[in-house]
Amino acid sequence: MNPLSGRSTADARKALFEELLWEHRSLAEAHSKCQAIPEASIEALKAQIATLQAEKKQLLRDHQKALEAQKEISRELKDQAIRAGVRHARS
Repeated sequence: MNPLSGRSTADARKALFEELLWEHRSLAEAHSKCQAIPEASIEALKAQIATLQAEKKQLLRDHQKALEAQKEISRELKDQAIRAGVRHARS
């Protein structure tokens, strides 16, 4: 897997999540200013929160996967550098 493509996907999803979070905050602020809220609006907000929470969980999984891929690449590069140093020292 190309770590950059995974990271770009994670970055895009993170940006989307942040945009949705700001939208949710705006809705929550408007919600707090309302005197009486119809039950349908409350249910819509609950649905939005559930959607945001699911997206957050997915972003966390994607981020962790990309992070693990990056760690693996770093380990491989470190091993290659050590082997190259040993070969150089022997020659």
